[in-house]
Amino acid sequence: VGRGTDWFDLVTRDGSTAQHNISVTGGNKLTKYFLSGNFYDQKGIVKNSAMKRYSVRANVDQEISKYIKTGINLTFSRIDNSNTQLGGDQYENSGIIRAAIQQGPHILAIDENGDYPINPQLATQPNPYSLLTITDQGRIERLLGNFYVDIKPIKDLTVKLKAGMDRGYTTRQNYLPKTTLWGALEKGRASVSKSDNDHYLLEATGTYSKQLTDDHKVDVLLGVSQEKFVTRGNSTGASGFITDAFLWNNLNAGTNQLPSSSYQAKSTLISYFARLNYNYKGRYLFTVNARRDGAGVFAVNNKWGFFPSAAVAWN
Repeated sequence: VGRGTDWFDLVTRDGSTAQHNISVTGGNKLTKYFLSGNFYDQKGIVKNSAMKRYSVRANVDQEISKYIKTGINLTFSRIDNSNTQLGGDQYENSGIIRAAIQQGPHILAIDENGDYPINPQLATQPNPYSLLTITDQGRIERLLGNFYVDIKPIKDLTVKLKAGMDRGYTTRQNYLPKTTLWGALEKGRASVSKSDNDHYLLEATGTYSKQLTDDHKVDVLLGVSQEKFVTRGNSTGASGFITDAFLWNNLNAGTNQLPSSSYQAKSTLISYFARLNYNYKGRYLFTVNARRDGAGVFAVNNKWGFFPSAAVAWN
């Protein structure tokens, strides 16, 4: 009978992880900086599954005078994913592990013609080895940035101005070749999707902290902020290709154009907020908060909301 096909040996491997870091820090009495970089490389135990992450970070703080301090923080990261077909779906959509469990060892992984045989008694079950011919790649990029200015115009008062952004970009491309059971049914299937998620922030706060006597201390904060959220994306695809060579790079070559979709959403949040902290003898703490938010996602006739809160604590 022979040894037969060891499906798990064909679709798995020893996983590995490698990581490298480098950082530089320095400065003087007025300037401080920090720079770092990271590279992370992981190969999964299922073949074709892998992830590479690149990230860099930079922080700079500058004391302009005894009244003004400013700084900037930037972080950029990129993740490249190579995906293999996983999951618990059945039949032609089976994940590679499920298919390896269900496929019999008497079936060849690949025959002399370069085809991937299936079990004639399980005609809807894909050849696990053929699923490794799927190309599925994704990329996630993210940029975070914050800039601030601290101003101390008088004793006990600090004014802080802050601007920030969080931008995210995601892409994914997938191609199911005709060497797979599902791909053969559709004569090759390609899909492409992209999405953007952006968040912007402007904020100004003033904090007054005063030790009134040995027993009494108060902290008062007043602030205003505006946030903007933007989300957009699109997806498209095609099937019915005469060749697998183009992957997703020539969708017009497909005889069947799949439904495309696109979207965009924007919203804004404006907030006014205040907080009062009272400390008595360092033991009894009283806090009162109040904020008024106006948001585009609120109901048309109720765009503003008021949210008060209070708390009492003791040590």
